[in-house]
Amino acid sequence: MISIVLTLAVLLGTPLAALQQEGWSETSFHRIHLRNGNFIDGKLIADKTNEVVLLLRAGEMSVRRDQIDRIELVKLKSYNDKAILLDTPKATNPTGTTPPPVGVTPPPVVDTPEAIRKKVDMIMFKFKNTPGGDDKEIPYVDIASTGEEGATYLASRLPAFDDKSQAAIGVCLIQLQKVKFSEKVRDVLAGFLDSPTATVRAAAVTSLGATLDDEGKFRFLRPAMQDKDARIRLLAMSALGNVQSREWYEPVKDVCADPDPNVRNRAVLIVKDLADRHGLKENLARQMIGNTRHPDAGVRADSASVLGALGDAENWRALTSMLNDQDPAPRAAAAQSLMMLGVADAGEDIAIALGKETDRSVQVYLIGAVLKVRIRKAIEPLIRLLGQQDQEVKRLAHNALRSITGQTFEADPTAWTEWWNANR
Repeated sequence: MISIVLTLAVLLGTPLAALQQEGWSETSFHRIHLRNGNFIDGKLIADKTNEVVLLLRAGEMSVRRDQIDRIELVKLKSYNDKAILLDTPKATNPTGTTPPPVGVTPPPVVDTPEAIRKKVDMIMFKFKNTPGGDDKEIPYVDIASTGEEGATYLASRLPAFDDKSQAAIGVCLIQLQKVKFSEKVRDVLAGFLDSPTATVRAAAVTSLGATLDDEGKFRFLRPAMQDKDARIRLLAMSALGNVQSREWYEPVKDVCADPDPNVRNRAVLIVKDLADRHGLKENLARQMIGNTRHPDAGVRADSASVLGALGDAENWRALTSMLNDQDPAPRAAAAQSLMMLGVADAGEDIAIALGKETDRSVQVYLIGAVLKVRIRKAIEPLIRLLGQQDQEVKRLAHNALRSITGQTFEADPTAWTEWWNANR
């Protein structure tokens, strides 16, 4: 430790008082660098063999020589010079508050009494430090005892916790909301729907979806159906449940072209029900026909399936054109829908497609479509399929031939070819 002897200066007439006046003329001082890495600034008044004496604002300080690494004279610009005025830079943060890190959602400001905040914080502290698995739950009865203010505060703290805790908070809020619906909690959660953190958005969507009525869902969950994260979109679609209002038709119909198959399939189920309920089948068919030209093969395939499920035979032309799709999934879906519709006018297109198809799944559905309307033009490609190594395709082709022709030949391509050449 440095040995220091300090003598206080108490008179205005001392040199220290002069240093304290505005507009100093003396703009130099000495800096003593100590061996421990620190330094001391002051006016050097004595440089002795065993010590150095500095004049500080509070008085004189004596520093032992063996504690000093070096001494330097520091000179600064005099305060008596004319000030140089610079433009004041624009504040990047006018409020003076510390902005949250990028990608972190700041908790909303809620006016919660301190006693309730402390109680909720203690409940969450115990939850976090209690051993348990992923299904560990927050004691919602304890949160419920804090009333609406406690629930609102808990909702506002959502971004402050890790992923698993956020999910647990979402479950807890659902349990609380079932006891009493709270607009305050709803508004706090709605503010998190545009959070940059996916898990925060997920917890908000889950809680809102489980507690809102159809009107509330339309107001708050509709934007989440277009979220950049497929998991959030799926949560939003699942949260819709069995919506029945006509106003849902258009936004859900747009989701039928979602790139994620799970989101898309959920949308298809909902929009099909809405179309049936509100007499919108023709409108939906037009949308699906448009989607058959979508760049995503999954969207094209699902659109073909919807056209078959709508049950309108007038859609057969759009389906037969899909039998030429470059991807087997849309071809298979189109063939299955044609099998369901059973349109005789599509027979020639189906027979041509069967003659050139190489994908097993598509072949199976095309044989089913041939059998549905007993297409004689498909006899020749069916005979060729008897030479297939795939036994299931071979069996189906044989059954179709016997059903269409009434003949009982075995699955022998030669016998069927001879008969067909004689009975074309």
